Amino acid sequence: MTEATAIKYVGQPLRRREDFKFVTGKGRYTDDIKAPAWSHGSPAIPSIAHAIIKQVDLSVANAAPGVRLALSGAELAGKIGSIVPNWIIPGTKVPTGPVVAIDRVRFLGECVHW
Repeated sequence: MTEATAIKYVGQPLRRREDFKFVTGKGRYTDDIKAPAWSHGSPAIPSIAHAIIKQVDLSVANAAPGVRLALSGAELAGKIGSIVPNWIIPGTKVPTGPVVAIDRVRFLGECVHW
């Protein structure tokens, strides 16, 4: 898209193409996709905004019925990439961080283990 093309959309209402199928019940969400032997993940989210992680004991989580695997941030370090926003305004600095906290919780809602 050229700059001139982009400018004509500024301040104008745009018709969203995806809405009709979702409001009529014909849309498909990622949670609608099912495959045999798929597992679901559930992150552990602390209720505090800042903390230093001294120890993560996943023995209770791994022993729970139906749990196949529980992983800490330290176990995932270097195996998966950082969280990056799906939109970036040109010229802005984008901080990156681990998907699962490794040494400290930096914000309310940060995942501490998966």
